[in-house]
Amino acid sequence: MIYVNVKPALKLFISAAMIIIFLFIYSKITPHNEWQLIKNNNTAASLAFSGTLLGYVFPLSSAAINSVSIPDYFAWGGIALVIQLLIYGCVRLYIPTLTSR
Repeated sequence: MIYVNVKPALKLFISAAMIIIFLFIYSKITPHNEWQLIKNNNTAASLAFSGTLLGYVFPLSSAAINSVSIPDYFAWGGIALVIQLLIYGCVRLYIPTLTSR
């Protein structure tokens, strides 16, 4: 009998879904349209958006490596999402003119 471990493939698809959800939520809570700024070749917007994405993907990859089950992975992915968004909110409170020109 052949045993196929589908857990890594499942984690890959879950990771892609969680990243898409994070990018959607993040782009909705920010006061500007990152996608349009990036399309207009705004380097600062692309660097900030890339940094935000990396700030979410690093904990997500650590959760993928260290989680013991798929629900555990979902939980840590959700925790990383909430923390990343809370950090954005705290930075906006500390620097209110962060997104103004």
